[in-house]
Amino acid sequence: MLARFGERASAPLMLRQVRVPESARVHANPAGLAPGFEVTVGGTLVVCLPGVPRELHAIYDAGLRERLVALWAARGDAPAIARRTFRAFGLGESQLSARCRGLVDGVPGASLHYQVKFPEVLLKLVVRSPVAGDQAGADAALATLDAGLRERVGEACYGVGEPALPARVAAGLVGAGVTVAVAESCTGGLLGQLLTEPAGASAYFRGGAITYADDEKVRQLGVSPATLAAHGAVSEACAVEMARGAQARFDVDRAIAITGIAGPSGGSVDKPVGTVWLALARRGAEEVTTKHLHWPGARDMVRTLSAWWALALLRDSLPPSG
Repeated sequence: MLARFGERASAPLMLRQVRVPESARVHANPAGLAPGFEVTVGGTLVVCLPGVPRELHAIYDAGLRERLVALWAARGDAPAIARRTFRAFGLGESQLSARCRGLVDGVPGASLHYQVKFPEVLLKLVVRSPVAGDQAGADAALATLDAGLRERVGEACYGVGEPALPARVAAGLVGAGVTVAVAESCTGGLLGQLLTEPAGASAYFRGGAITYADDEKVRQLGVSPATLAAHGAVSEACAVEMARGAQARFDVDRAIAITGIAGPSGGSVDKPVGTVWLALARRGAEEVTTKHLHWPGARDMVRTLSAWWALALLRDSLPPSG
């Protein structure tokens, strides 16, 4: 194991990381050095894992999950469990909670949990069958609740399980054979980063322009000085010209522009901090889709929310899959 990382086996610190109790069952770590292990203490199974999230997840996916499922199934009195995680974007936790209130009422063993992973919210629906081993009953109850949750949440529910929105948009671009470019101001390249995180991004992503200064919006994207003088950089008109300029410059099927005030300073009465304009231009279409945001949050939240809404606009512009 040590040799895999090019370390000498005599390094005391490295040896400490691979120590496990003599009677332990070891779970190999595909992403690091320290393994996971399990021991039984006072009749209770204890699983110990490294704290680094990437390594913990790797050990779990490589075999620990199957081990825990098997142990659970071996219990004669274990209730059957059915679960599903829904991903929602565009509504906050309180709004989702209000829409889903009463969903699981009257369903034995059913519960709904919320996890905020800004800017999205995960809704975790769990059904524990009151009858041991009744997996069919748990699955049937989950299917009924699934339909009810989707109806209540509507378009804000953009997927189930993995992956998150950026990877889903990437897959949609590949499937549709659509190319894209970005024109960013307040997000400073964040949208381009999200679009290029998935492997194989070169199949759809052509490039981007980070035009923070107004004169760069003019020079790189062809934004009219008259537009800036009349409406300002943070405006629908400017976002539209940025998107059109990016589409022409990179010769793509879709171009998305973001311009706004991320803060903490720079706002005004008419355009407070958190004001953002998005624009999406399509090849062959005269109309440019726009969206206005106002999120009075911290700078990083404004930037992240803006980039994700841009992804949502791009997703909605793609033809239906399948």
